[in-house]
Amino acid sequence: MTRNTAEPQDDDIRLQANSLIRALAQLPSTNEASMLLDSLASTQRALAEAYDRLATAHERSAIADLRAEFADAGIPDNPSWLAADVALRTAGQLARLAAQQLDEAHRDSAVAVWFDDIERNV
Repeated sequence: MTRNTAEPQDDDIRLQANSLIRALAQLPSTNEASMLLDSLASTQRALAEAYDRLATAHERSAIADLRAEFADAGIPDNPSWLAADVALRTAGQLARLAAQQLDEAHRDSAVAVWFDDIERNV
């Protein structure tokens, strides 16, 4: 029997991602793009935290128990566990990088809107 161990923050991430998917179903107007980019960056940061939490939990619980069992049996450590940890940590790093790039796009978009407003008012 599997129990639901999702934390409230995990539900928030899922809701935020679903909301963004709905928002992306239509092309945003220039005014909406700024809010959308901000939301995307926020979601990426939340995903990075989730990946890091998963990597930590993965390392602490299942892997530690299995390593202890294999060590007692004289079976060498399985490198795929390490590969899984590295992949989760990499996912977190890439999500943070995506958030940084989205922040940059958000800043650049704000400059573009500001410049367009000046052009229209001249």
